Amino acid sequence: MGHRQGQYAGLASRAAALGLDILFLWLVFVLIGAAFTFFAQQVTGNTFDFKAHHVLNDVVLIVWGFVYFAGQWTLGGRTLGMAAFGVQVVTTDGGPVHGGRASVRALLLPVAVSLFVITIFMLLIGRQRRGIHDLGAGTVVVYSWDAKGARLRWLAGQNLPGERSAPPTLGGNGTAPVPGADPGQAAAPGDAPLPDRAAPEPTPAGAAPAAAAPASGSPER
Repeated sequence: MGHRQGQYAGLASRAAALGLDILFLWLVFVLIGAAFTFFAQQVTGNTFDFKAHHVLNDVVLIVWGFVYFAGQWTLGGRTLGMAAFGVQVVTTDGGPVHGGRASVRALLLPVAVSLFVITIFMLLIGRQRRGIHDLGAGTVVVYSWDAKGARLRWLAGQNLPGERSAPPTLGGNGTAPVPGADPGQAAAPGDAPLPDRAAPEPTPAGAAPAAAAPASGSPER
């Protein structure tokens, strides 16, 4: 069975996405180390081994890992690995993850990984499948395949059977009903709208009422 958009992501999808993210992160970290070694040798003129400086290695790895996860969660709610497996980080009410929540989640991610037994247990039994880092940042992970989301939106826009809107009822003379009138009431054949009649002007106080106009064909006196 396929996963619907908006459902809470399961353990397998999240673990696969994290594994792919670690692979991307490590490859870029190796490139950073190679670039750092090259520029250090060009500037100092001495041989420089980036791997031999363990403190520098750890600092660069921690900073790069934080930027990798927090930056991507802030920009789009997903990392490269999460995008590959169709999952996304959102707030508990479905909103986007901004910098503060993304930073807290990135800081707590190593804790969740180190306590992976507890994290796996929480992801398996929790209704919202939230790990330690999700609880601390107020986030959840959901499926977000765009194609399936478009399909669901299309289905949601369809009218249910028996609730289709009826076509406009035409009057007896083939005209559409007047706006505001009863749509089930059709105009009778030959009916025409009555012309507007001007309201009589008020008579000033003390003035005699105007005499009625003589009928056509009546002799004047």
